[in-house]
Formats: sequence, structure tokens, C-alpha cells
Amino acid sequence: MKKLTILILSFLIISCSSNNNSCENSTHLEDGKCVSNIKLVDCSILNPPENSEAIIESVEIYWSNGSWSETKECDYQCDDRFILRDNRCISAIYIDPMASNNGNGTLENPYNSMKGILYNYGTSYLIKRGTILNETIEIKASGKEGESIIVTAYGSGDNPIINGGKIIDNWSYISNNIYQSKPIFEENEGVGHLVFKGDSLPFIVWNETVEKTLGGCYNKCYTTTSNGEIYLYSLDEPNPNDYVYSSRYWGIYAKNQSHIIIENLDIRNNSFHCVQFENGEDIIVQNMLIKQCGGAFLGEIQAGNGIEFGNSVKNSIMQSIEIENIFDSGVTIQTYDSNQTASGIVFKDIIVKKAGFAAIEIAVLKNGDSQNSSISDIVIDNVKLYNSGNGFSGKRYNLEGRGVKISADSNSGSINNVIIQNSIIDSSEGVGVFIFGDIQNVDILNSKIFNGTEDGLVIQSGYSPNMEINIDSMIFDNNQNGISINVVDGKSISISDSIFYKNRAIALLAINIPEIFESTHNIFANNLNTHLYIGTLLNIGTIDYNCYHKHDRMIGWISNSYNNLSDFVIESNLDQNSKDALFNLDENYNIIESGVCD
Repeated sequence: MKKLTILILSFLIISCSSNNNSCENSTHLEDGKCVSNIKLVDCSILNPPENSEAIIESVEIYWSNGSWSETKECDYQCDDRFILRDNRCISAIYIDPMASNNGNGTLENPYNSMKGILYNYGTSYLIKRGTILNETIEIKASGKEGESIIVTAYGSGDNPIINGGKIIDNWSYISNNIYQSKPIFEENEGVGHLVFKGDSLPFIVWNETVEKTLGGCYNKCYTTTSNGEIYLYSLDEPNPNDYVYSSRYWGIYAKNQSHIIIENLDIRNNSFHCVQFENGEDIIVQNMLIKQCGGAFLGEIQAGNGIEFGNSVKNSIMQSIEIENIFDSGVTIQTYDSNQTASGIVFKDIIVKKAGFAAIEIAVLKNGDSQNSSISDIVIDNVKLYNSGNGFSGKRYNLEGRGVKISADSNSGSINNVIIQNSIIDSSEGVGVFIFGDIQNVDILNSKIFNGTEDGLVIQSGYSPNMEINIDSMIFDNNQNGISINVVDGKSISISDSIFYKNRAIALLAINIPEIFESTHNIFANNLNTHLYIGTLLNIGTIDYNCYHKHDRMIGWISNSYNNLSDFVIESNLDQNSKDALFNLDENYNIIESGVCD
């Protein structure tokens, strides 16, 4: 049941004697007559939503502060064939995977499977909470503007689980604590990762022989082969009920479909992507838990993301999602064919933990000879990315583990207008934010990039003449450089109002810089090697109004180093650089002490 706000259409006027323009209690003067302070509104004469029933015949409103209330609430209830959403009754199809019979989709007689369901616009498909659906949901139709296809949950309890895993019941002993399983696959299935009692086991990349691959294991780990074999190292004989492998490629899949909402689901144990939309627009994925996806072999290459928007997806949102233990990327927008255009995508309020390739990946890929594709107008807002490259698949290809990767492969296309704001990128097993290729207009604002094993931020490009990068963030406690810049051809990079703190190499390293380069109003504090190193002459640019702390680790500029600020100012003719008195952060990385620049 839900309340709908409607306009008042009528009221009851009550006359009373009034010789001196005054009225008794509970009435007021209106048009020369005393009118009751109470109005009765007959809800039955109003217009309830289509396919609804008014369950209250009348309501009362009151005179207050010299006027009638302009609105009043009537209660409505949709009948069992519909659910109330956004003040409308939406057609509803019910699915209970635990139902003994496959019914007709009503609340009293639900379907027990989504196989064979025909999708219609303006319809909600509701899966019962507290249940497990062991199949892929493939959506083969589009909604319409304002009448989306909705896949969601109903009832009480935990959100329904869309499970792509299967139990292993055919282990055979090989040697040296190594066991083998050979699953039998159906269409759109392949071996992904291995789960032991609900937890992902460490994956080891195949190395010539099974003994060589798993020889370094000390407890439990596994490997897979391109022909679908699973090898497990275990000190204990495996109990079949304890092991599940990812099998079905997708939890949810749709191609060339639009106006779709996916929400309130728990998706796990898919061997390729948990959720994939290829092409389409007005797609919303929200209020989800996604875990343990990816690892399937596609030819000789293993892959698999948490959520993938592929090729030309436009004007879509991922929000309020938790993602954990993904073989490749937690969430991604990528083009992999020629002449694709992805645009208008929002990532908001997302948590990603332990993605092997990148927590968030935005990529124009050179897939074969694909070219002339683009990604534009991307907003990454209030995301929290933890331990990229430190999940069950480790650091993918031994090169990645990015927190955020924004890349356009050579001659494939470009990426334009990306905003990262109000976000946390913590403990990446690689670079915190990696920007590469023909990239234009990236803003990194009010964010924290820290505790990475490599650089906090890398900007690298051989050809990007329109590149404009703006940074206003905190970069600290990274094991190598805070920011590394090597841009042979670009337009501008501006770093302002940022904090570089306790980075273990160079806080700001600029090997090659674009025509316009600015580093202003920044704080450099307690960096363990060098605060700032500029490897080329500045054409048009400034390094001014910065504050430096711990001055024995100072500045490098065109092969010279300066431990004395005044020497650097004289040599560079940049006379607005300063030093500060004190700088420290608390355990939550908030500034607790900061001296005034002098």
C-alpha cells in the first residue's frame, strides 16, 4: 500500500450566523459566510492509478494559517496483477524458484523459472526474496521511455540470489595433494573460479605442468586449463559439497535492448560477466550485490567482469552496488568493435573490492582492427575501490591491478570528458589511477588515492593533442611516485589544491609535459625521496604558490636538484614557492596539522 498525493477538488461550506464578521470556534469567515475548518474529500470521485482500487472513501483536511491545504493524500492499492511504482500500477510477473510447479506468474501461482518468459515493456518481473535462481536471465526485449522492463525482488528477507555456480562431485586424485575435476558444460558455460565453503580460492596461472603450477601452494589453491579442467591443491581430500565452480557465463545478459532496470538482486558465481549489456540506452543497475565472477576461457584468454556495458551503451547508470572478487574488472564501459559510441554513463555509490584487472575500467579497445570508437561524458562519483589486483585472480597479466583505468588503445579511438569525484582509491596492487592513450578532459576532484604498491596516478600518452587533465585531490602513502606524467603531445595539465604526503619516491614526477603545465597551491609534505621533479623546460606554465615540508628532499628540475628552496627559486625564476611549518594527517587521513606557508 502506498499514498498518492492528489489535488483537492471540492469542500463543504457550512453557513452560520455572522452579524459582526466573526465566527465561532471550528469555523472561519470566507466570502461573508462562516465555513467549517474541516473539508471532506470523496476519494471515490478522484482518479486513482489505472488498475487500482480506492480503499478509503473519504478523507478530512483542515483550515490552517489562513488557507486550505492545497493537497491531501488518499490511499490506493493495486490489485494482485500489478505493483505500485512511481505512483503508477505496473504489470507484475512473479517468480518463485522454490515453487513446486511452474504456474502462470501471478502472486498466488508464480513461475518457478524465468526460462521462456516473454518480456514486455512496462512490466516488472519479481523474484521472491530468500530464494536462489540457478539460471541466466536473458532479456530479449526493450522497454519504452517511461515504461521500462524491470527485474527486481518481492517479499521479505534477503534479496534473491542469481547463482551461476555448480557443485563439483567428481574429484579424482592425481599426485602430491593435487586433485582433478572435468566438468561437463552446456551451452554458454565454462569453468571460471573455484569457491570453497563460499570463499574464493587463490587462482594460479597455468605454467607448463600441473605440478609446476601448483607446486608453490601451501594450503588450498587451484588452476584451470583452456579445455575446462580444474586442478586443486589441497592437504585434505576434497568433500564434494564444499566446492563450487563458476559455470554459467552470465547472471544477466541483454544485447541491443534499452529501457531496462535491474535492481535488488544478489548475483554470483558466473564464469564470464555477472551482468552484461551490449548496446542499448536508459539502462539502470542498482541496489545489487555482485561477487565471484569471471575466469572463463574465451579461446586461450581468460576474462570476466562484474558489470560490463559494452560497445554503444548510452545514458545509463550503475549505482548503490557492492562488488567483490572479480577476475577482471569490477565495473567497466568498453568498446571492442569499430564505430561504437558509448556516452552518458554514471557510476555512483559503488564499492569494489578485489578486482584483478581494475576496479573501474573505461576502455576503447583495439580488438583486432577495430577503430573510430569513442567513450564520452562519464561520471564516477562517491566510489570506494579497495585492493584492486589482490583478489582470487591476483594481479591480472602481472601488469594491472588498477584502481581506475582510463585507456584508449592506439588507433582505436578516444575518450572524452571523464570526472572522478568524491572517491577513495585504496591499496591497489598496481597504479591507483592509470590514464593512457588519446584521452581528453579528465577531472580528478576531491578524491583520495593512497596505499598503492606502485604510483598513485600515471598519465601517459604519445599522441593526445587535446588532452586536458585537472587534479584537485590527495595522493599519499603510495609505494612509488605520487603522480607520474609522461605526455609527449598534449594540451594542458593542471594540479592545484592537492596534497602529496608520504609517497615513497617522487611526489610529482613530470618527465614530459604538455604545452601548458601548472602546479599551484599544493602541499608537499613528508615525501620520502623528492617532492617535485620536472624533466623538461616549462613552455607556458607555473610552479607557484606551493608549500613544501621536509626540505632536505626538495626539488629536481632539468637534471639539477635543490635542497634549498631559495636556490631553486633563483635558478627557476619561480619566486612564489614557499615552505610550510608543519603537516600531519590523522588515522583517517584527515588534516590535523598544517602550517601556514611563508
